[in-house]
Amino acid sequence: IDTSGKKEDTTLGSYISRFGEFQQLPSGSPVPYLRTWYFSDDIPELVDDFSPPEHFHASDAFHKLPEDLQPPFRWLFFGPSGTQSSLHVD
Repeated sequence: IDTSGKKEDTTLGSYISRFGEFQQLPSGSPVPYLRTWYFSDDIPELVDDFSPPEHFHASDAFHKLPEDLQPPFRWLFFGPSGTQSSLHVD
């Protein structure tokens, strides 16, 4: 997880169990979020459950390569309400 640029290793279960703690942070405090998790490396069976919308692939030249040559651009960003990253604010 990431809090203000500091990386902390944790398990997914432990991170999710802390959502209540994160909700108690003062307003405006950074809420830790899970970022760039290459879930297909850790839990390969999730790959079959993950289908990004087609518009993400429409201009993706890597997607046109044979599968064994495609870079591993399959990751997740998520967090509880109030999570912020430079990509998104919930």
